[in-house]
Amino acid sequence: MLVLLISLLVGVPGVAVGAGFLAQTGIFGNSSASTEEDDTEYINTGSHDYESYAVAQWPAYIVLPAQYDSTRFAAATAAYLKPADGALVQKTTVIWTFEDAARYAWMREWLDADTRSDRPAAARAADMLTEAASWPATVRADGGGVVDHFSDVARAARDGDRATVQDDALRYADDDQAILEQAR
Repeated sequence: MLVLLISLLVGVPGVAVGAGFLAQTGIFGNSSASTEEDDTEYINTGSHDYESYAVAQWPAYIVLPAQYDSTRFAAATAAYLKPADGALVQKTTVIWTFEDAARYAWMREWLDADTRSDRPAAARAADMLTEAASWPATVRADGGGVVDHFSDVARAARDGDRATVQDDALRYADDDQAILEQAR
């Protein structure tokens, strides 16, 4: 039993190194053993290679407005998720944070297009907000009402309801605005 325990403890870092990033812990959520629903790997945001790991996880399905580079955007978002001493977060959280910051970028894009009366750009942003409401990590993390809320905001953008989009964008203003400024 002791040999098994030692080999498991020694094996986890070996698995993490073998996977390419020390940020990977080799520890996964287990929905069959608890009330936890996320079975993705726990990621150590305090690891020296966490930001590189996070950038490598950028999903191809997340499309950004033209003025943003996805690598810079991913790096800025990953830095936001990294507290001074680090923390353990699941991979779904990393991806969800990318999705959420990108959703804010599309809200800002819609608000800017609406201000300029640029209907094609506003329609593109509204389409992306509609798509963003069903991005995988958003759906996976929805405990009830999240997808509906984001769908309502997308519908408001399609309907030209500036007040609703602007009110929702204000919820993000501090953290996500800082991400957008770093990602340009």
